[in-house]
Amino acid sequence: MSKKIGLLSIFVLLVGLGGVVLYFNIATLTKGYLEKLASQTLGTKVTIDRFDVFFQDQRVLLEGLRIYNPSGHGFKSEDFLKIASIVVHAQTLSGEKLVFETIEVAGSTMNFEVDGKKTNLGVIRENIDKSQKAKSAQTAKADESSKSGKKSKEDVKLIIQSFVMDKTVMTPIIHNAPVEAPAVTLPRITMRGIGERENGIVAREAVAQIFSHILSVAKTQATQAGFTKGIGMELKNRLGVDADGVEGGVNGIKSLFGK
Repeated sequence: MSKKIGLLSIFVLLVGLGGVVLYFNIATLTKGYLEKLASQTLGTKVTIDRFDVFFQDQRVLLEGLRIYNPSGHGFKSEDFLKIASIVVHAQTLSGEKLVFETIEVAGSTMNFEVDGKKTNLGVIRENIDKSQKAKSAQTAKADESSKSGKKSKEDVKLIIQSFVMDKTVMTPIIHNAPVEAPAVTLPRITMRGIGERENGIVAREAVAQIFSHILSVAKTQATQAGFTKGIGMELKNRLGVDADGVEGGVNGIKSLFGK
């Protein structure tokens, strides 16, 4: 039997993702709160279709995670990343420090969009950095609340022993390209020991770490796939690609993501 609840802890599933927190009374958390946390961290709209928690076997199921393209992108699709399902196996479903044994992500599709000198991946990466800096500025205030005995939803720490995201299909969308480049499949994304060194990290940090790694893998794959090949000459010149669309392609595509 499953009990459907809005659960902050699920987002670290991702994704995020990245930031799942099963807080003291998990029934008090809502799907809307989780969507808000993810949106604030990634700087773009995030929606979730379904949460189910299976208490008997300490398992959580998330379905229909949708991360929209950031502002200024969405030429052919408003989606940046869609995930069919995320399954979390947890040691416990309550407490102030939670340990997730495995997070498994399946059925994911990503759109890699090039618009001028920026990509949607690069914009989201910048948004994560801005979000982390803004959060750091609030740390002192949060510490004072903690000393006073007050608890917030973000006080709970978590450790993710294993995160796996497999067979993500990435489709390139390049503005003004005369031909469409074929989609590619990202290599298996694996992360281990998230938050172990710190003896637990908050949900927002977990989301940032996971998504930063996903973006890094996607960036490398885009470079290797040569997604600049076949694009218009004006954009080629800006990216440093030669007449054949090959030489300089690696450096050009790297510039799309910044340093």
